[in-house]
Amino acid sequence: MHDVLRDMPLHITRKRLIVKAYMLLKELPNKEEWIEDLEKVSLMRNFISIILQTMKFPKFPKLTTLFLSCNSLKEIPKSFFGHFPNLKILDLSGNPFKSLPNSISSLEKLDALLLNSCRKLESISLVFKLQALKKLNLENTRVEEILQGLEMLVILRYLNLRFIECLKEIPTGLLSKLCRLRYLVTHSMLKNTEEMKELNKLEVFEGWFCNMGN
Repeated sequence: MHDVLRDMPLHITRKRLIVKAYMLLKELPNKEEWIEDLEKVSLMRNFISIILQTMKFPKFPKLTTLFLSCNSLKEIPKSFFGHFPNLKILDLSGNPFKSLPNSISSLEKLDALLLNSCRKLESISLVFKLQALKKLNLENTRVEEILQGLEMLVILRYLNLRFIECLKEIPTGLLSKLCRLRYLVTHSMLKNTEEMKELNKLEVFEGWFCNMGN
């Protein structure tokens, strides 16, 4: 009896997790595994290339962490993220999709969004509606309109813009609106060194200045 009671918390915890990394999966786990009480899902480093729209998911109000990094996702269904209203950490890095679905804007509590090494990613305009976002990694993407709306992420603390070829420079006036930044990495040119003084919480910086005079 004591053994049964001892094992109950472990059993309950396992049921609240899906951890299937490095398992050569080509699609999401069976619907039966997606229980309503799920808290964390890790499906990183598989070969998942499609999320079937025919899978009728319920909402998962307790899910806070979703790892889908390093798969082969070319497209994400439009309504997919609407099933995870309380998601806080979303890792989609290393996937070949070109854009994010409209439902990304429904993740109002999202704290961290990792899109690094999504080398075909061109558009993230809906990301700027995520007012709770504190960490955004866009390293090695093809995003072109990154600066149009970035200033809306006013509590952003971590921003990685390394190796974005089409982003040649960061215009004056943008960084001063992101005054809570603690980590900033960019290979784009910064026009105004004076603006950096507004970032008084900055702890890590890597970047280039157009003019170091005065």
